[in-house]
Amino acid sequence: GTKVTIGIEPSTKEIIISHRGSQNLQNWIMDFNFNKAKLPNSPEGTLVHEGFLNMYQSLASQINSYLMNMLDSREYRGYKVVITGQSLGGALATIHIVDIASMIKNKGIEIELYTYHSPRVGNQEFVNHAVSLDFPTARYTNRADIFSHLAPRSWGYVHIPVEFHTNFNDIASNSFHECSQDYDEDPNC
Repeated sequence: GTKVTIGIEPSTKEIIISHRGSQNLQNWIMDFNFNKAKLPNSPEGTLVHEGFLNMYQSLASQINSYLMNMLDSREYRGYKVVITGQSLGGALATIHIVDIASMIKNKGIEIELYTYHSPRVGNQEFVNHAVSLDFPTARYTNRADIFSHLAPRSWGYVHIPVEFHTNFNDIASNSFHECSQDYDEDPNC
């Protein structure tokens, strides 16, 4: 399975949900199952990686129930929700935010996504749906990381925007640059 951690940062009034990356053989097998499945409660034709969706759904009701209880309490009034993850966790975080963005935003709560070395999660319709939900995103990549280049583009998988990239030699300096959004993926990144 996978794990999720929910943290609270009172100084910035953030509820941070962090999805863990691949940790075991079961996770790796799910990573390489490139079949697509319909994302529930989304426009027709919105498809995502079936393995990622199954992993997300295995924990979604518990995590989202806990989150909604937090957001409904006085203690966390005015907090924003930040969802993050690395590698497999980035894919799960991406599905998570798309799943709950409308519900959270209807409460007047800000929601943001930050992923690191996330694989491609869904098709162009998924990306269009995610963009239509209008939440801030930052997808950090490194050319040397193989997971940023999966699932295959030739199979119809597309990354969500906005990509920030560093070359392997620059990673220690944290010198990320924003990639062009004129392409579904900037060839220079």
